Parts: sequence; structure tokens; C-alpha cells
Amino acid sequence: MSTTSTSLTLTTVSPSTYRDAISHHAAGVAIVTTAVADEPVGLTVSSVASHSVEPPTLSCDLALTTRTLPALRAQGRFAIHLLAEDQAGLASRFARSGVDRFADTAWQWWEGLPTPEGALANFACEHLTDIEVGDHAVVLGTVTAVAVDEQQRPLVHQGRGFHRLG
Repeated sequence: MSTTSTSLTLTTVSPSTYRDAISHHAAGVAIVTTAVADEPVGLTVSSVASHSVEPPTLSCDLALTTRTLPALRAQGRFAIHLLAEDQAGLASRFARSGVDRFADTAWQWWEGLPTPEGALANFACEHLTDIEVGDHAVVLGTVTAVAVDEQQRPLVHQGRGFHRLG
């Protein structure tokens, strides 16, 4: 039996080095939404994970500086919307700061939460807890409702761009 050794180059992990390296990871694209005083807020995320089936629990990561995090904490509810392959424009709009993300977005109220139309799947969640880690909060929510469009395919983010599968 032979052993093969692979050498890796070690570098100082600066924010730009880290961003460059992690951009190679392909991830689904989602929008997180909530509302305060009937004003919808939301943003694009690529960090959604399932943690438990019993009870159904999802997490997402939100920057500490976003308007959405304090709104989510105040509301106590939020939704995660997995985007479909034709929603790259929506993902880009919700990733921008300083714009009214809902102004040019077809959306509706679902389970009392603002919901963009055409998503692959929607998850309404009760805010369970969040943990601040560095410049983000890992937000955990108990899923209370699900809606899925079986005809859609997912939008994927990798290499700092949006892609379709297949």
C-alpha cells in the first residue's frame, strides 16, 4: 500500500483570503424576510442549514449590521425562502444595501410574513434563538409552515456568481 502526500500552502487568513477561498463552496440561495409594524424587511443569504427534523429547525446567518436582524428579533418570526433558478435578479436586489428591496418585487403576505412570489420553497419560522459569532448572528428558527413548488429548480451561488443546476 502506498501513501500519497499532498502539500497545502498555508497563508495568513485575512478577510479577503477567507472570502476568496469560501467562494468555491456552492450553496443554495435564499431570502430571509420578516416585518415590523407591517413594514417588510429582508436580505439574501447563502447560509441556510437544517438542524433537526423533530422539531423541524432551520438556521441562517445574518450580518450584525443588517436591518433585518433587529426586526427579526423584535417580531419573533421570520421566513426563509429558497430561490428558484430564475430568481438571480431577486437575489441580487436583496443583496444590495440602501435600496427598497420590496419596491420592484412581486410579493405577498404568507403566514403573516412577507413572501416573494415564485420561490422554490418557503419556511415560516418562530425565532428560537441566535448566537453572535464574529460579525454575524447564527439565527435558529422552529419551522411552523412549509410551501414547496415541486416544478422549480434551485438557484445556486458559487464563485461569486449565480448558477443553475444541470
